[in-house]
Order: sequence, then structure tokens, then C-alpha cells
Amino acid sequence: MTETFGERVRGKRISKGISLRKFAKITSVSPTYMSFIEKKHGVIPTEEDIFKIADLLDENRDELLALGRKISSDIQKIILKHPKEISQFLRLAQSFDRDKWISLTKENNT
Repeated sequence: MTETFGERVRGKRISKGISLRKFAKITSVSPTYMSFIEKKHGVIPTEEDIFKIADLLDENRDELLALGRKISSDIQKIILKHPKEISQFLRLAQSFDRDKWISLTKENNT
């Protein structure tokens, strides 16, 4: 079974020893809403709130967004700028394994 957004957040929060109330206060999200996020499947906060949560939990922002079935707004802008090319590339690259993706990103970051 795949881990949900709420399960990841709750697990990481607990492993860091942060109470729900303290976590909610730090992230400026109400404790009730935070509890709802952690326990109810399909309740996903805004991108801004996900970034706060990711930073506090030392999680990758894009991975946490993906668990919430969201894409970062900067990535959306890139896709909207070149929809045909990005779509074609992603369809070609869907079979890439993790090593291929790492290799591809290293080649273009040097």
C-alpha cells in the first residue's frame, strides 16, 4: 500500500517528537485542520502550507507535493510555456529508472 500525504506528515512529525499542537502553531495551520490532514485521506493543504510542512520536517518539497498529487507552481509554468514538448519528453521518459533520472539531471547541472 502506498503511503498517503497525511501518513507521511504524521510519521515524520512523530519521529521528530513534535506534538500536533506545536506543529500546527509553527506551520500556522490550526490543530484541527492539521489533524484532519493527517487522518483523512484526500485532504491536502495549499502549496504554501506544504512547503512550510516540508521545510519543518526536512522533507523534499516536490516529493511531498507529489504525495498530495500536486505539482509545484514553478513546474506548472514551465509545462504551460512548452506543453507539447514537455508532454512528449515525459511520455518518452516514463520508463526511466531512478538512476537514469539522476544521470540526466547531473548532466544538465554541470
